[in-house]
Amino acid sequence: MIDPQLLDDHQELETNVQGTSAATSLARGHRNPIYAARGGLTRRNPGRNIAVENNELDDAPYAPDPLAEKDNSDPLDLVSKRMKDLDLVQQKSVVARQFRLVTGVSKNDKWPKWGEQMPGMSVNFEAQVNESDNPDLIVRVAEVSMQELKAHSSVHATWMNALNVKLTYAVLRELVKTSFRGFRTMYKAQMDQEKASRQKKNEQASRWQNRRNKKCDRLMSAVPRYMEIHGVDPSDLLTPDLMSDEASGPEDDADNEAVTTWRRQMAEHAGITGKTDTQLAKMSFFEVIKPNWRSDELTKVFRDLSELFNESVPIKSLRMMVERIRDAGRSTDDVPGYAPYDFGVNMEWYERVKETHGRCLGGWLKHPDPPGFGENVTSTELGTSET
Repeated sequence: MIDPQLLDDHQELETNVQGTSAATSLARGHRNPIYAARGGLTRRNPGRNIAVENNELDDAPYAPDPLAEKDNSDPLDLVSKRMKDLDLVQQKSVVARQFRLVTGVSKNDKWPKWGEQMPGMSVNFEAQVNESDNPDLIVRVAEVSMQELKAHSSVHATWMNALNVKLTYAVLRELVKTSFRGFRTMYKAQMDQEKASRQKKNEQASRWQNRRNKKCDRLMSAVPRYMEIHGVDPSDLLTPDLMSDEASGPEDDADNEAVTTWRRQMAEHAGITGKTDTQLAKMSFFEVIKPNWRSDELTKVFRDLSELFNESVPIKSLRMMVERIRDAGRSTDDVPGYAPYDFGVNMEWYERVKETHGRCLGGWLKHPDPPGFGENVTSTELGTSET
């Protein structure tokens, strides 16, 4: 029953049919694949009822040889009892490709969420196969699949002419439903992956925010000592949003090898060498991410406060703190949610990003410097260290 050339000429079934026209006449209500990909039945009224009725009226089993004999079995037995047959696999492959053609979603693209713009006919994987717009889609894909099979009937002739194979629109619609359920599983996995990715980003953002809060508290605790030394109050400069972020891993922390490499790099910056991967896995580091928006002058104030805090902490407690690596070269152009005083802005950075980040910079350079800083500096020495 199976044509051996199907095993060798599988690529023939992978042909892009957008430029192919059927060699045989189509059933009433049919359009070519280009029409289907542009919307098909979603633009017709009353829609699927007419399409289904037309298909059912013309739903005699199709075979390339009009004299091919057929047995008395139900055409749908092909679907219900022979799902593992090679001919079914070949048919299903055609259906799956036409499913993507009609929806306009290639195998390299993600399935759009329900409600988003679709390139072709809409599909709702949030609903069941017989709900929403899905019945219209099922009919249309079956139509285009039949057109494709007829256009390449010479390739499929052996199994199409077989005694116990009755290729009908009803059979193809059932195969389309099977494809729908397979793609629906892929869609749900895609949504779960995106949800997990969003959750991971949210958790990271929460951790980084907590670190900024704690860093700000540490610097604030050193303000009295800073005032004794410099005679100015830096309290107004301190807010969590202006603290640099501290990463506990590489940007791609899903790659175990990348994590190990990152730990080794951080250890080397800290002067720690000769450690095994197992030993490194037990070590913790914070990589300080340089905020490119921040000026050297504001950075020096924060760094001075950080050093004053460290001087106030007992050595035993200081040793228990996570090692912070400030010279690894990681930086960010992200704009904080709080505009600093004017002296705190790195003007070179500002000029570079003002076009691309303009909507986030509305309140910038509109905050005159406080007493003792920037234009109002008296004895503060400028430096370039990072915190």
